Amino acid sequence: MKHINDTIGLSKGQHLTMMERIEIQTLKRMGESNRFITKVLGRSHSTINYEIKRGTPVQKKFVNGKPIFQKVYYAETGQFVNEKHREACKPRYKLLKVEEFIQFAKQMIQVEKWSSDIVVGRAVIEELYATYERVCAI
Repeated sequence: MKHINDTIGLSKGQHLTMMERIEIQTLKRMGESNRFITKVLGRSHSTINYEIKRGTPVQKKFVNGKPIFQKVYYAETGQFVNEKHREACKPRYKLLKVEEFIQFAKQMIQVEKWSSDIVVGRAVIEELYATYERVCAI
């Protein structure tokens, strides 16, 4: 566990590690406040608040036949949601979507000796391919 007086700082923008998430889980189960956890981990209070919100699913539990809803932070849930969000932020691979245009451009450049600008310009003027079907967005 980290100590409040650690001298090693973290650079801005680093994601929480699984070990930090486990520390958050342990401290929350001990009843510690988010501000205390912030001091222990040396992170921004908003980072800790978002992490706890992200990793706290609502669970339905039946006691004496009555449903009870409770929220408990889980490090694994926080890690899973974080990875899911990071995956969604990655740019989509466009090359597979423009394969037909690539074949057209390859043919025109190799056989007809056109420049890439002429290939794209012709595709635009003659409306051969929609913007999302071309590599260049002219």
